[in-house]
Amino acid sequence: MPSPKSVALVIGTLSGVGMHAAFRPAQVGHTVVATMRSVGKADMLRSTEASAGVEVGLRALDVTNDQQARSVVESVLADHGRVDVLVNNAGQGLVGTIKELRLDDLRSQVEVNYISVARMTRLVLRAMRARRSGRIVTVNTVGGVMGQPYNGSYCATKFATEGFMESPAPIAAQLNVQVSVVEPGAAPRISCQSQ
Repeated sequence: MPSPKSVALVIGTLSGVGMHAAFRPAQVGHTVVATMRSVGKADMLRSTEASAGVEVGLRALDVTNDQQARSVVESVLADHGRVDVLVNNAGQGLVGTIKELRLDDLRSQVEVNYISVARMTRLVLRAMRARRSGRIVTVNTVGGVMGQPYNGSYCATKFATEGFMESPAPIAAQLNVQVSVVEPGAAPRISCQSQ
């Protein structure tokens, strides 16, 4: 009997890495639920989906909204019985010096780039721990390990995300939950793989 296919929840699939991260698992037969803040902007995702000859589920998700995040995870668990893989990919980039950025800009960036990763990770981790199986992949950036001029706020949120994901990795590994951070940049780096 063939092994059951995984259920992947991919956050932030409007374009780029997140959109493409939704397709590879689907191409090899896994169930994928993709999310984006506004499903009305899903034309590129749907076009790529058609070109790839796959089908992915799509849910609206504003990662800064606690209730909506909880509802999305609960609905995936209700529809599929589990979440085997979470890909945290939502992010917000703001370039500017500390003098140029408003405090509201900083708060917004912390909420999207750091708090939302913690929010989504917490929501799926309970079910993964109960099943003693799962994988959490967070797409971060090389800016999470190396500060960059005019990008201090962005790098600060990415450093926080790096620390947040590295901290539970060894504990999660004892429960057969793998935690990884992928850091694309000029020289991509993958850290905290608990295997």
